[in-house]
Amino acid sequence: MGGVPLQSTDSHTYLGVNINNKLNWNQHINKTTTKANKTLGLLRRNFYHCSTAVKSIAYKTLVRPQLEYCGTIWDPYHQVSIDRIEAVQNRAARFATGNYSRESSVTSMKKDLEWATLEERRLRARLILLYKATNQSAAIDLSKFSIKGETSHHRVTRQTSATSFKKIPTQKDCYKYSFLPRTTAQWNSLPPSIRHSPTTESFKRQLQACNPLELTRRALLR
Repeated sequence: MGGVPLQSTDSHTYLGVNINNKLNWNQHINKTTTKANKTLGLLRRNFYHCSTAVKSIAYKTLVRPQLEYCGTIWDPYHQVSIDRIEAVQNRAARFATGNYSRESSVTSMKKDLEWATLEERRLRARLILLYKATNQSAAIDLSKFSIKGETSHHRVTRQTSATSFKKIPTQKDCYKYSFLPRTTAQWNSLPPSIRHSPTTESFKRQLQACNPLELTRRALLR
């Protein structure tokens, strides 16, 4: 470029996200969890004497944002990667509660702390971003994929910017589980009452009240 030969590289970090030539997010997840674990270790050394409430705030302020930065883009689908990220939050739950007993349930600790799994939070974030895009609040062009209005007996019963989406054909998992094909399929499995939420805040509240993982579990298997 400009008379200067460009060097090839296997991976590159762009705006804090590691992209590699294999089109997977393993390197990014490894770097993210390593950094988050180091931050959590710092909290454990300096906040061990604090209350559960203070520890929880410290985790949600300093560690969890590292685990969720740009998560709508790199949200993994392999269970090993999902578990690796959640393991950081599991350690944080033990830190916040001060309970390091192997006989104690980390799931119960997170329930007591009112912490949703990071997998569920990433799904909510993707659905919220898609909601914003369907309502022209995010610069994502959905015109090629959206189906206008809900139909019943071949009649449009309610008009909205986009109530459902066409199935996006995919051949490779790296595309199938990327943002648009994956999230539009999961969006279609949501009840119309949620998809038709009048505002972003009401959409968030309804997602918070339900379990989107259960609602969308079979969406990508159809």
